[in-house]
Amino acid sequence: MVKFIVGEKGTGKSKKLVALANQTAKTTEGNLVFIDDNKVPALTLHHSIRLVVTSGYNITNHMEFLGFLCGILSQNSDIVEVYVDGLTNIVGSIGEQDLINFANKLQTVSKENNVNFIITINKAREAFPPELDSMLYTD
Repeated sequence: MVKFIVGEKGTGKSKKLVALANQTAKTTEGNLVFIDDNKVPALTLHHSIRLVVTSGYNITNHMEFLGFLCGILSQNSDIVEVYVDGLTNIVGSIGEQDLINFANKLQTVSKENNVNFIITINKAREAFPPELDSMLYTD
């Protein structure tokens, strides 16, 4: 499963993502990974969640990030959920068609590895590609 939490900057997406991760950490047997471009979430994440900070890895686009995610999954087959905070903060600008391609490839990775991805993206709901409506996170 791939789900996106969308909204403009400052609308509470990160807080929601941290809350989701922390809630899941209380009930899951598998490993959780939280990916961000900085260390800020470390202060509020449950101690069992692995924080990966991308700022030191020189990721410049969505395809490099997809490879990065696959590398993380290849190192631990017990990962059940991956939370990504601020996709565009990590990969830079991403066009509509590239976002659609990224989401579809990530969906394949999700199914093949039995792992869920929940991703925040700074994008107004109206600007989110309608082709990905089924991937929108709803409470």
